[in-house]
Amino acid sequence: MKLPDLWIFIPAVLLTSIGLLISSTVSPAEFNFQWKVALVSILIAIFIFLIDSEFLYILAKPAYLLTILLLILLLIFNDPIRGSRRWFAFGPFVLQISEFAKLSLILFFAGISQHTKLTEITKYIWALLIIAIPVLLVFIQPDLGSSIILGLIGILSVIILRPKKRYILATIIFAAILAPLSLSFLAPYQRARLDHFINPGDDPLGASYNQIQAVIAVGSGQLIGLGLGKGSQSRLHFLPEKQTDFFFATASEQLGFISSMLIVLLYCCIALRSLHLISKIKDRRASIILLGGVGLIFIQAVIHIGINIGILPVTGIPLPFMSVGGSSMLVSWLCIGMMLCVEKDNRELKAFEIC
Repeated sequence: MKLPDLWIFIPAVLLTSIGLLISSTVSPAEFNFQWKVALVSILIAIFIFLIDSEFLYILAKPAYLLTILLLILLLIFNDPIRGSRRWFAFGPFVLQISEFAKLSLILFFAGISQHTKLTEITKYIWALLIIAIPVLLVFIQPDLGSSIILGLIGILSVIILRPKKRYILATIIFAAILAPLSLSFLAPYQRARLDHFINPGDDPLGASYNQIQAVIAVGSGQLIGLGLGKGSQSRLHFLPEKQTDFFFATASEQLGFISSMLIVLLYCCIALRSLHLISKIKDRRASIILLGGVGLIFIQAVIHIGINIGILPVTGIPLPFMSVGGSSMLVSWLCIGMMLCVEKDNRELKAFEIC
């Protein structure tokens, strides 16, 4: 029996364990649910690792179509929660469909990649439309952060399909032109966050409050932290969403700079190991799952940490494996399970050229 790749599996377990330790101090009521979700998620990831990777590719198109259907139903039938239509409630369980859309997009491109090369302009445009549909549906919710991540994951997946370089260049130019125009479609609170990110001193008790408190929390931890459960920003509730959107700030306050860098290194370990595996794997489908999967985890981590240290504008992005939230935890571990599964089934195969 093959073992999972430990350079991916162990860092993910360590990140989850650190996250549970911190969440037990800042949100004891939610911790009781979170550790159960984490355990179930890890067991599901192990099950996925054990199955044949061909089963994942069979699910690719149905998973994508189901996700699109759920995103449409979410907009039509769900009442807004805090101004957004992002969640489906099933009794005590609440699912954020945009999290699962990220996985389904990776799976879809993996499923079609065996017989598809984007050397023709029509096929390349078709691939961009496949990305654009969930991106727009999530943007309308509105969920700017998740729509950006969906777009980036989709582009990473498309790169493996070897489009012509001039197609990629044209896409970058088009996106650069479209980006300023898209600002007019942002919700008022999203525009306020962007404006006050540029000028944080304009509204320190309003739109800039969350990010200012996060930066204070990160700085107050200094080298070794204030200790578990002893951070004033998180313990005294100065820091909003301390267990979700600002989890890294909470961790930095309690554990300090040295431990925060350990967290960053664990994410880097997963990323570097995945890139190393991609260089050794011949199967294009497996490469898409590995690149898309590590992109999902690492991009979210970079954006979350960037927001928490004040170098990116605020948007609701959880920290993979660590932030409190069932959907985020489950999707993070589903991603790990898929990556380990395709790596296991392709261990003996040699590399292929991406470009």
